[in-house]
Amino acid sequence: MIQIKIFTQQSILVILLVSNAMSPLLALPQKSNQIIKRNQQVSNISQKVTSILVEKGLDHNIALQKTNTLLNVNKNTIERLHSLYQSSELFISQEELVEELAKYALYEKKLNLNSYSSLIGLTQSILSRPLSDKELHSLQGITSI
Repeated sequence: MIQIKIFTQQSILVILLVSNAMSPLLALPQKSNQIIKRNQQVSNISQKVTSILVEKGLDHNIALQKTNTLLNVNKNTIERLHSLYQSSELFISQEELVEELAKYALYEKKLNLNSYSSLIGLTQSILSRPLSDKELHSLQGITSI
């Protein structure tokens, strides 16, 4: 009886090389999905802020311009805003955050989420109270995103 060896050292080496070469190619669609998801979050928050400004009496084009000016600060702006209302220490709802962002856009305040003190100011204006040490530590983590 003749035995045929399918898995030789050479075939195992080829399989490992091919699988390692293919893994970066397989990871690309996931990265593009993350970009699409982030763009959807940007447009979702942007639409909500714009609609609040329109409800307050602004023209739609002016409201859209003010919203775009506010939210086009940094590529990490949306991630930091998302972290603000997802944080278990802060208890900020998305509606409260969007309402405060609408005030920032209406009065043309600068939104600098890279600055720890600006992030504290935004959070305190939403919560209308001084922040605890846990909340401040959480904000410090959000600033480092």
